[in-house]
Amino acid sequence: MRDKISIIVPVYKVEKYLDKCVESIVNQTYKNLEIILVDDGSPDSCPAMCDEWAKKDARIRVIHKENGGVSNARNTGVDEANGEYICFVDSDDWVELDYAQNLLYRLKEDNTDCAICNLTFYGEKKTGYNRTDDAVISFKNFESTQKRFFFSGLFSPPWNKIFKTKILKDNNIRFNEKIHFAEDKIFFYDYLTACDGISIISKPLYNYNIAVSVATKKFWPEMEQYMIAKMDSQKKFLNKLEADTQTKNWLISRFAWQSMGHVISDNYLYRLSKKEALESLKRTYDMYFKYIKDCADECIKDFKTRKYLLSADLENYYKHLKLQHLKNNIKTYPRNIAKKIYKKHKKKL
Repeated sequence: MRDKISIIVPVYKVEKYLDKCVESIVNQTYKNLEIILVDDGSPDSCPAMCDEWAKKDARIRVIHKENGGVSNARNTGVDEANGEYICFVDSDDWVELDYAQNLLYRLKEDNTDCAICNLTFYGEKKTGYNRTDDAVISFKNFESTQKRFFFSGLFSPPWNKIFKTKILKDNNIRFNEKIHFAEDKIFFYDYLTACDGISIISKPLYNYNIAVSVATKKFWPEMEQYMIAKMDSQKKFLNKLEADTQTKNWLISRFAWQSMGHVISDNYLYRLSKKEALESLKRTYDMYFKYIKDCADECIKDFKTRKYLLSADLENYYKHLKLQHLKNNIKTYPRNIAKKIYKKHKKKL
């Protein structure tokens, strides 16, 4: 039977969430599925839970392997997939019952190479993640008004999408196992470079459990290298995109500012010494700001940030960032403690 969808689920230390995830997949309205549970050497009861699910549903295959990380688990799933299409679902998330059906329908109806659905994230409370419209985006005749979709929050993860297996395998597109931050975004832009167009679905079909997501909270000392790899992938995509020069310049500027934004984040810059932070800031400035300068007014909304960067006054920019970081944190402290913290840090600056 054609049009089989392989749904790849990397599994590691998620015994609290796994049943809900798998149940949402086996109960899909679209039945022609191959469900690949990749046990990434999980030390809890997940391996046994995966085996139990395989006994209940013949469409489920379980791969037990040594721990190699989520990228390695996803790559293993891609290598083993037999379906014409591939979806990824994280094992602490769950999907709506018409997730697979809607993704495949839109991809075939629009004759595109990828369909992307909206999502809902769950933290302390249920919150709609995006406000977006249905759309068909052609890379051979790109409309500049559609550039906003690239920054809607839909493009980063691999799990709210359906991919063509042939494109992945023919172009050897895999997750970079040496990169641990933004590797999913690199994977997706590598895929886009091999595509002619994508479909956007406004309906939220994927449920993201943000409460257990830790990747964005970690300190990644190799952040600069990760962001360089991300930019390289995005530049390759823009080289194939058929759009006017102004639109391409705007996109590369936003991509660069996005990368710079990660490097100056609380989880990176403020874990370094002042000397290390300033050196990192200068390297980042030299790498990315050549792309940002022409579109600084559009990409950088904060006046002080724009002022310091345009003059390359990185020492003052570093101080500005620290003050901004401090002011944001003060709101979470009782007022009398906040005053003491602010005064203490202000003397250092």
